[in-house]
Amino acid sequence: MSSPWVPRVLLGVGLAGLIGAIISLSVGTGGPKVIKITGGDAVQELLGGVQQNGTSLGDPNAPVTVALFPTRRLASSKGAAVSCGAKST
Repeated sequence: MSSPWVPRVLLGVGLAGLIGAIISLSVGTGGPKVIKITGGDAVQELLGGVQQNGTSLGDPNAPVTVALFPTRRLASSKGAAVSCGAKST
């Protein structure tokens, strides 16, 4: 029969390890890197006057419709498809 202190000692050691890990993570260095995005002004200048309705850009009555069907595969694979067709009037 084991001593009643064994579970208490093991619990204490585990708790001390958990507290040590929390302290180590909270004072550690590193973390997520800052990502700087550039070119926002150019995009705003290019698309600033384009009408947007939900996920659609431009005039809904335009003579040409472009539909993009993205996939999770690489763009170089045959899975990527772009259709472009003129609307009949």
